[in-house]
Amino acid sequence: MRHPHVATRLNNLALILRDLGLPAEARPLQERALAIDEAAYGPDHPTVARDLNNLAQILQDLGLLGEARPLQERALAIDEAQRKQPGGGPSTKEAGERA
Repeated sequence: MRHPHVATRLNNLALILRDLGLPAEARPLQERALAIDEAAYGPDHPTVARDLNNLAQILQDLGLLGEARPLQERALAIDEAQRKQPGGGPSTKEAGERA
């Protein structure tokens, strides 16, 4: 099934597996979540950036830094592009309220 709600559940399960020290089991679930969200939202959506970040962390846990780096770089590029759009980042007031 290729619905964003399924991707959210896959993402959550992958995070649990990672926290349990099972990154090899988490990886295929996170890859599925990423594929679903990319199909649903497009390649430059903040949800895709979250998935890329999570997958990169799993790859880092597996010692696959060369595979993790481009995913983190892509996630960063998505986040930076979102911040440049009107309304893309928190206002100064909102940022101060979070601190």
